[in-house]
Amino acid sequence: MSSDYTTLAWRTELQSGPRLVFLALCDNANDAGNCFPSIQTLADKCGLSVRAVRGHVAAMEEQGLVQRIQRTGWSSEYQINLKVLRAAVYECLSKRPRLTEYDQMIMRSCAPEPPADSAPRQDLPPPQTPADSAGDPGNICNTPRQDLPGTPAIPAAITYKEPTKNKQGKGKGARTAANAIIRPDGVTEQTWTDWLTLRNGKNAPVSETVLRMAVNEADKAKLSLEDFLQIWCFRGTQGLQADWLKPSDFAGRTVKAAKTPSPDNFGGVNYGQARKI
Repeated sequence: MSSDYTTLAWRTELQSGPRLVFLALCDNANDAGNCFPSIQTLADKCGLSVRAVRGHVAAMEEQGLVQRIQRTGWSSEYQINLKVLRAAVYECLSKRPRLTEYDQMIMRSCAPEPPADSAPRQDLPPPQTPADSAGDPGNICNTPRQDLPGTPAIPAAITYKEPTKNKQGKGKGARTAANAIIRPDGVTEQTWTDWLTLRNGKNAPVSETVLRMAVNEADKAKLSLEDFLQIWCFRGTQGLQADWLKPSDFAGRTVKAAKTPSPDNFGGVNYGQARKI
């Protein structure tokens, strides 16, 4: 849940129905404004019908508050437009006659940035030209420099060229390392892309160690890595452990059967032919 998006959602001019659906989206959104709830989940949270939720989501899409991305076989992905949301909050708060200090701070943070063309124009002075009485500069006699005796000549300045440093940002290196991780067998391309997008949105690393820990937690939960990563993406959290899973997370998913140890059948074991002592 992103408290920043929820705080802004309360300060919009949305009506009760659309506002309730928008608050539910903000409640599921991560820090990057992404969420993956189904229409039925939103309807259950808001106490509305599925048809009403679809209508409110479509209206918010037209306003530019939300962008819906269809995913085949999965619930849609929703991206909250922070720029449009801030503009709506600024418009709403600017109409209120009185504001608390907290609302004033929010209003200042949502104020639109002035365009670059609005900066005051500075007229540069005209280029200087030689005075008319100076004559033709080409006719001026340039006297050669004469070094007086006992005065050391001023050495010419020596310019040192520093070697060019290969500057590479941390973010680029992190993305390169993430792209180097090979998608595991049994994980679909869509689930793998969603998980990488979630990790990048959280500024979290994607490494062999993180992937190995995910495999271990999936084994603890008796789930396939595909199902475990799907639950991870649906929750939108930075990390996920098997102990954090709820019974509802296992609904509709195949749980691996626990391995049963072999019985202690000592009587049926042949230890070789007995010999007389």
